[in-house]
Amino acid sequence: MPIQKFLAAFVCAFIAFGIAGETLAGPKDIIKYRKGVMKAVSGHMKGLTAIVNKKVDRRKDLKAHARSMHELAVMSATLFPQGTGPEASKTRALKAIWKDKAKYDKINDKWVAAAKALFVAADANDHGAAEKAFKSLKKSCKDCHKSFRAKKKRKKKK
Repeated sequence: MPIQKFLAAFVCAFIAFGIAGETLAGPKDIIKYRKGVMKAVSGHMKGLTAIVNKKVDRRKDLKAHARSMHELAVMSATLFPQGTGPEASKTRALKAIWKDKAKYDKINDKWVAAAKALFVAADANDHGAAEKAFKSLKKSCKDCHKSFRAKKKRKKKK
């Protein structure tokens, strides 16, 4: 076999394996990844809340938190593929996400827009616009949790 044919076959196999490799993650791995992303969202939300409510004097960090929140919101649109719901593993994501994908997408789009508005306001050092965008951001989080996230189960006290 000439070297060119060998290399072509090798490259094709590599590409095919690489494409297949993208889908090798099982539902439990995807759920674990999604939980990690959502913990990052929670961390940035806590930081944003502390800054906007003037609990900490870290105005200079607002832009970084807003940028990260926007990037995470964009990611969130693809974090709920079919087969990664409560039937696959422990998750607080409700089946409603997969049953009413259009509603989920609409709420996620509002989250993306609010996070972008917050970033733009923070970048322009416009505190009034940042506070308004933060309120929209909080609302989009609440709307999603209300529709698509199960409440945390309380542990019984002994």
